[in-house]
Amino acid sequence: MKKPLLLITLILIVFVPNSKLFAQSTYKTAVGLGIDFGNGGATVGPTIKHFFNDKNALQGEILLGDGYFSLGAFYQYHQSFKEAPELKWYLGVGPQVFLDGDANAAFALRPMAGLDYKIKTLPLSVNIDFRPIVFISDGLEFEAARFGFGLKYVFK
Repeated sequence: MKKPLLLITLILIVFVPNSKLFAQSTYKTAVGLGIDFGNGGATVGPTIKHFFNDKNALQGEILLGDGYFSLGAFYQYHQSFKEAPELKWYLGVGPQVFLDGDANAAFALRPMAGLDYKIKTLPLSVNIDFRPIVFISDGLEFEAARFGFGLKYVFK
């Protein structure tokens, strides 16, 4: 009895996540405006997201703040909700560099967890995420209270 149950479990683990039970990505590439806000102020700037397949995307952003700017690139893993294929949750991580007017640099890792919604009737995507900062350049420093918001124009 245990062997057939194990075989069925293995088949489900291998084939169900790759099947069409999960919704396809509702867009391929989107470009727009990103805002990073929370503890320490806010930054704003252009952002781009590109899906390589249904679940894997890369997001890049250049954000401008009070006397500094940042460059970031983030890998994101997406999954749709069965009842709402336009709404996806995602987890991601990536490097970010911060540069000020005096050419001082700080390096950080940015884990993130969020929601991405493609508006069905418009070529727009909206996202919001929790994105703490782990600075790694001058010792470790952690800022938990950071969030992101984005509004993007969708290209198919």
